[in-house]
Amino acid sequence: MKRKIALSVCFVAPLVLANAGLVWFAQRSVHKELNAVSASILGTVDSSLNTARQKANALHQQLYEHGTSAIQTGTECDAQLRLGLDQAISTSAFIDAIYVQRWHQQVCSAHMGSDQQNALRSYPSLEYDYVDGYSVLFLLRPDYFLESIRAQAAERYDQIVLQIGNTYLSSRTSTNQRPVFRHEWVAESASGVARVFVEASSTLAWAYVLDSIFTWNVIALVMGWLMFGQIRRYFSAAWQFDAALAKALQFQEITPYYQPVYHLSGLTLSGVEILARWKTADGVFIPADRFIARAEELDLIAPLTRLMMHTSSAQLPALSLPAGSSVALNLSAEALLDEHLIEDVIAWAEQLLGQGLQPVVELTERSFVDLSRTNRIETVLAQLQAHHVQVALDDFGAEYSSLGYLHRFAFDCIKIDGLFLDSLDVSPNADLVLDCILQLTAVLGVKVVVEKVETATQLAWLSVRQVDAAQGYFFGRPQPASVWQQPVIWPIESVDIAAAPQMPAQETL
Repeated sequence: MKRKIALSVCFVAPLVLANAGLVWFAQRSVHKELNAVSASILGTVDSSLNTARQKANALHQQLYEHGTSAIQTGTECDAQLRLGLDQAISTSAFIDAIYVQRWHQQVCSAHMGSDQQNALRSYPSLEYDYVDGYSVLFLLRPDYFLESIRAQAAERYDQIVLQIGNTYLSSRTSTNQRPVFRHEWVAESASGVARVFVEASSTLAWAYVLDSIFTWNVIALVMGWLMFGQIRRYFSAAWQFDAALAKALQFQEITPYYQPVYHLSGLTLSGVEILARWKTADGVFIPADRFIARAEELDLIAPLTRLMMHTSSAQLPALSLPAGSSVALNLSAEALLDEHLIEDVIAWAEQLLGQGLQPVVELTERSFVDLSRTNRIETVLAQLQAHHVQVALDDFGAEYSSLGYLHRFAFDCIKIDGLFLDSLDVSPNADLVLDCILQLTAVLGVKVVVEKVETATQLAWLSVRQVDAAQGYFFGRPQPASVWQQPVIWPIESVDIAAAPQMPAQETL
């Protein structure tokens, strides 16, 4: 199901993202186009308005040169000024009329013959005031400015409105009231006299979408196909690994390896821990944390546990372990809820007891945190202990340490995680914490095994504190039963501390 969902998402997700991106791109493109149109129109308008200002300044200069005598005699509007007004109109296609005023009283005027009163009401106007009381008022021809608006594609824009002063010009109307827009994009000229409003049509955005929808979706499909290939390879590799794991269990390719546990008093062998190892046909070891975790996900942990019990019960008699040696089996969290597997564990334990060995099951703290079923756990532990199976709390202190476990559950042994030993030379508090744990277990009367002992220094530290037992590469790595059957390689009487390596050994499978 996960594979089908993931492969479906390979195509659905790129298509959804591509079309969402296409809509965003279309909106940005519309915005960019509208700004470009408004800027183009404003460029034309600004050029005309700059020309109008130059002409107004020239007319004012002419009035200034007349001086006060012309004002006193009322001869400002002489033939020369009229000629200047006529020339300004004739050389500017956008000017319909010019009015020269002094203190808002008309001094002189010129126009192209249009109805003056109607022009004043409907034409856009610009007035330039000067400090000496003169002002020059231009009436602008609407048609001249509307040409740049009408040149735009009508189907792409609902409205294009040009504001000059207090007048709004559009292809639809000329009014002193600002039109109502559904969508507004505004650009202003540098002078601030003119503004352009461009409103997109309802089809403009879709025009951009339709122009690019094929390209964007083709890209999305290509990306989807690439993702499909990657995910298919991933799931194929995962499927192949799962199939190989199931085959390895079926043909018993996963075998038990045994790591020694030593009494620190006398340095004698006290037992072994069973560790699952998977060696492929080409001699490559699959990391245990990888295939065990996958076995739990696939509900194959019970068959894996049964395989370890079945194989070890057949191999243990040939290992020549001292009488009473412990044999520890790791039990997963799911096993605590599997009644049939618990029955098989009890049967395995009875076989070991018949061989003079002490069966031990090791449970990690994480098992209790994940399950949160303390009543069930108590029942299972009591059932195991009733059949003379010892229960060890594994990896104590590694992750979810809780002192509540120590008084709620009756453990026979606590295995302290080797992270404390690794920190002895690094953390100033590591030895204090480890001392506290050892004192607590001594008060509780629980045996202790310290894991990951790798140097003589660590061994000496533990020996001074009279720790019960330890295991790690200092004593030996996990090895198959065939190696354990060679007494020359596996001395079980004692360990030579002086010959022990002082540096931690490199870990190998």
